Amino acid sequence: MKGIHQIGVALALWERSLPADLARWVEGLAQLPEGHLLAGHPELRAAVASIVEPATRAGPMADRLVDDVCGLARLFLDLTDAEQVDLRLEAVDDDACAAFHRDCVGLRLITTYRGPGTEWVAPGDAEYALRAQGDYAGAVHAFPEHSVGVFRGCKAQGIEGLVHRSPRIGDSVQSRLLLCLNTPTANSPPCWTGVAD
Repeated sequence: MKGIHQIGVALALWERSLPADLARWVEGLAQLPEGHLLAGHPELRAAVASIVEPATRAGPMADRLVDDVCGLARLFLDLTDAEQVDLRLEAVDDDACAAFHRDCVGLRLITTYRGPGTEWVAPGDAEYALRAQGDYAGAVHAFPEHSVGVFRGCKAQGIEGLVHRSPRIGDSVQSRLLLCLNTPTANSPPCWTGVAD
């Protein structure tokens, strides 16, 4: 994943698989965990558990999902040299981000725990995809199931950032479960303390 720091690299993709029993458990969840928080290393596990456990009930599988999210958050903190991570777990059940776009960030990490992965286009097709949108007829690539992508946005230095979109869900009855990690910004929530407002 450190290859994302090389000049001209817009995307580093880690093709991985979740353990089969964890993947089945996530697929079978009736309620998906959702939350947005800002946390650093010391409070990271408790913060992520505060999102996952209310939706899924505490237990071994919930612990494994928390561990996986925390592992990716620590990877992102290492890649960005940040002290805190802006972390969002989101259930996506519409086509709200289905337009091609660049994110207004420096680096972002995305993985999908349930449902199809994020779609993207090669740099040579980026401007065409942004102009054509629904009429785009070029190649579209997708993150393989459960793969992790770290990509540059429009605030990255020396590169325009990855043009991507969320896959269309349409009339599907199953939501996607998306993890999105960013460095802190003015729009980040207050640092997680474990104390309710």
